[in-house]
Parts: sequence; C-alpha cells; structure tokens
Amino acid sequence: MSQKLRKWSTNILFIIALFFIFLYLLVCLVPFINAGSLWFIAVLGLGFPVLFVIVVACAVVWLIKRSKWVFLPVIALLLSWKQIGAAFGFHFFEPAFREQKDPKSIRVLSWNVFRWDEQNKKARG
Repeated sequence: MSQKLRKWSTNILFIIALFFIFLYLLVCLVPFINAGSLWFIAVLGLGFPVLFVIVVACAVVWLIKRSKWVFLPVIALLLSWKQIGAAFGFHFFEPAFREQKDPKSIRVLSWNVFRWDEQNKKARG
C-alpha cells in the first residue's frame, strides 16, 4: 500500500509541477505577445517572481530526489534567463552605468509634475 501511495503522490506532484512550469513559460512570453488580445497572460506576468520561486523549488526537489525529471525546470529556467535578468536586475554581461558625464555634454532632467498641484488649484478656485 505504501508503494502505491508513493507512486500516486509522485505522479500528482509531477502533474502539478508540469502545470507550474507551463504557466512559467507562458509568463516568459509576455514581452513578445500582444497584451490586448491575450490579456490573461499579461496579468499572469505579475506573478513571475512567484512562479520563478516555484520552478526553482521544483528543480531543487527533483534534484534531491535524483529524479530524471530535473531537466524540465532547468530547461525552463535556461529558456527564461533574459526575463530573470530583467525581473531581478542581474546585469552581469552588460557594461556598468557611468555616473560621470563627459565634460562636453549636458544632462537633461525632466520633472513630470504637471498635475501634482491639481488639488490646490481647485481649492484656490
């Protein structure tokens, strides 16, 4: 009985993990799809960090269990390395930002404060 229960629970966890990996890969497509036509995938994009943690947890669990299915979340993570870098700010292969400006150039700063004083304008009349 224990062997049947273990096999059944492993199969259920595998199906759940596949579901989350599929969702994760859909969310990774958010930069490439039209949010007007497939809005539900764009909304799922808000859950990218949570799905990332779930996929990493699946990889760790399958690695600990020494399962042959560990390659599924690893491949999903490798396919989404660009989105991971954008979401968490890992910029290892890009040049560092220079805060010093060239002496012959200027920096322009635009303050987008057009409607900040709207309430005071209404109060004054």
